[in-house]
Amino acid sequence: MKVFKSTCPLDCLDSCGLLVHVENDRVVKIEGDADHPITRGFLCSKGYRHLERLYSPRRITEPLLKKHGQWQPVSWQQAYHIIADKLTGIKEKYGSTAVLLHDGAGAGGMLHNLDRRFCNAYGGVTTLRGSICWGSGIAAQEQDFGRLKLHQWDDILNANLIVLWGRDPETTNIHMVPLIRKAVANGAKLMVINPLKIKAAEYAHLHLRPHPGTDGALALAMAQVIIEQNLHRPDFATQYGHNFTEYLALVKNHSPEWAQRVTGIDEKTIREAAIIYGQADAATILLGYGMQRYANGGNTVRAIDALAALTGNIGITGGGINYAHQLWRGVFNDIAGKHLATASRQMAVPTLADEILNATAPPIKAMIVTRSNPVNQMPNINKFKQALSTLDFIVVVDLFMTDTAEMADLVLPCTHFLEEKNLIKSSWNYHLSYCPQVVQPPGICKPDVVIFTELAQHMHLPGFEFSTPKQWLEWVLEPAAANYGITLAKLAQGPITHPTAAAVPFEDGQFETASGKFEFLTAPYQGLHEPICDQYPLKLITAHHKHYMHSQFYQDFDDQVPMEVEINPLEAKKRGLSAGQRAKISSPRGSMPVKIVITDKVPERVALVYQGRWLKQGGGINQLTPDFIPDLGPGTAFYDCKCEISSTGRRGNPPLRL
Repeated sequence: MKVFKSTCPLDCLDSCGLLVHVENDRVVKIEGDADHPITRGFLCSKGYRHLERLYSPRRITEPLLKKHGQWQPVSWQQAYHIIADKLTGIKEKYGSTAVLLHDGAGAGGMLHNLDRRFCNAYGGVTTLRGSICWGSGIAAQEQDFGRLKLHQWDDILNANLIVLWGRDPETTNIHMVPLIRKAVANGAKLMVINPLKIKAAEYAHLHLRPHPGTDGALALAMAQVIIEQNLHRPDFATQYGHNFTEYLALVKNHSPEWAQRVTGIDEKTIREAAIIYGQADAATILLGYGMQRYANGGNTVRAIDALAALTGNIGITGGGINYAHQLWRGVFNDIAGKHLATASRQMAVPTLADEILNATAPPIKAMIVTRSNPVNQMPNINKFKQALSTLDFIVVVDLFMTDTAEMADLVLPCTHFLEEKNLIKSSWNYHLSYCPQVVQPPGICKPDVVIFTELAQHMHLPGFEFSTPKQWLEWVLEPAAANYGITLAKLAQGPITHPTAAAVPFEDGQFETASGKFEFLTAPYQGLHEPICDQYPLKLITAHHKHYMHSQFYQDFDDQVPMEVEINPLEAKKRGLSAGQRAKISSPRGSMPVKIVITDKVPERVALVYQGRWLKQGGGINQLTPDFIPDLGPGTAFYDCKCEISSTGRRGNPPLRL
C-alpha cells in the first residue's frame, strides 16, 4: 500500500491536508494529514466522502453528445471536432465574444484556469463580472483596504474577544473551531452575531440575532455607542483613515433606538455588545458570507470594517477583519493568458439570465461550462434556464450529469482531483499545496488541463506550447521558483506558506487604496430589496449544508426524500403546520414542495432551506431566489428573498437527520 499527501480542492475555508491510501491502483482510505499546519489530522464529512464521489457508479466516463434528445458516446477526436466546428462558425459570423465562459470554483486547482487560456487564445470571450458567492464582500474590502488580507489563523489565540459575524465555523470552517475553543478556554470572550442559533452560540458569551440583512444597521449603532462611551481610538482614524469626519456624521444618524426597530435586537443588548467590543484590547472578527448576500451586503461589510477601524483593531495582534485574501496575485506566471485575447466582454453574475437574453452586438450563441453547475446555483434559475434555451451550443466539463449537464449539447468527462496533478492555493489561508495523481481515471476521462490543451492544439490556437500537466505546472511556478524557491519538488514534501504573508496584516499602516489610507464608510444605511409583506411574511435563508459543498456530493442522493424547510415553532403554529408535514414554499418567482422541520434554531420571520440539492432530485431552491444587482460587487443577493410556506394537506415521513 502507498500513502500520498494531497489537499482537498473544494471551495472551502480549510483546504484540508489529506493522506490518501492506495492499493492496487485504487484509493481504499482517505484521512487527515496530522502534519498539515492548519488542519492537523482531521477532516470534515465532505473530506471523507471524496471516496464515494471518486467511485460513484454515476460518473461520466466518456464524452457524450446529445442527438435527438438522447445521449450518445463519441470519441475525444469527435468531441474536439464538434467543438472546433461550432466555435469557428460562431466566431466567423458573430465574433468570439458570442461565446460565454461560465467557470467557477467547484474544483480548485491552478491548472483548471487553462479554460480561460483557451478562451483567450480563441480570441477572447464573454466572461463573468462579480461573484456568485462573495462578490459584495470582496468589493467592500477592496474599497476599505485596497487589497484583502487575513491574519494567520493562530493569531486568534492573541485576541481577547472573538466575533463570529455571520460565520458558522462548525459547518463551514471546522478547523477554526479548536482555535476558537482554545482561545475561549484561555479567557477570550466569544460573541456570535447570526440570526440562526448556530453551534458556537452554545458556548458564546453573547448571541445577537438580527433580522436577516440588518447587520449593517447593528454595526452603525454599535459605533454610535462606542463613540458616546469614548471607547473609540481616533488616533488610528486620524493617522491612517480617510473620510473619518464624514463617517462620524453618518454614525450620529444611526442610534441604538433606531437599530432596535430595524434589527429586532433590543437597545440594551446592542449597547452591551458595543461596550464589550469597544473595551476589548484586541478584538478579531471572522466574517461569514451569508450576511453579504443582500441588496445592502457590500455596505454591510463596510460598516463592520469601519467598526474595527474605529476601535483601532486594524493592524494589531489579535485584531482584524478576516474575510479572505488576495496575496497570491502576481506570484505565478499568468496561466489564463490574458495577452492572447483580442476582444473581451463581461456580464454581471447576479443578472446573467437577463444579460444573455438581452445581449446584442453580438448575442450569446454558445456557452462553455467548467467547474460550475449554474442551472443549480444561479439565482432565479427558471429564468436562467430560459436564457440557456436560446443558445445554439452548450458544452459542459464535469464528472456527473448535473442539472447543467442535462441541458448541454456535449458533455466532456473530467478527472477527479485524485486522478490528476495540480496546485491548490486557498483564499482563506496562506498555504500552497501540491496534489499528485494517485490513481488512474475511469474510462477515458481526462484532466481539464489536458482537455483544453488538446482542444487548443486541435484548433491550432496560439499559447499552447506545453502538452503535459507537469510542463504546465513547472512553467506556472517559474517566477515563484526564481523569487522564493518554491518548486514542485519542495511542494511534494508538504504545503508551503506564502513567503510574504504577515502574521498581522496592515501593521505598517499601509493600505492599497487610492488615498493610501483605510477608507471609512460614508454611505447611509439602506434597507432590503425584498422586505417581507403580508403575502410573503418570511425571509428565506439558503445556507450551506455541512455535508455538501454547494451542489457537490449530491450525485447519489435519494431523490425520494423530500427537501426540508426549517421554521420556528411559532411560525409553524401560525400556519397550522406540524413536523414532517408536506407543504409548499413560495416566493414571487415560483414555488416548490417541501417537508416541515420545526426548530428554535431558526428565529421567527425566517425560513431555512439548505441550498445545493439538484433539481432532478426534488431540489432547486434557487427557483425562488431573486436576480438583481446589489450595492457592491456585483455579488448575488440570494438571501434577500421574501417567501411564504403553506400547507398542502399531506403528511410525510419524519424529518431526515444526516
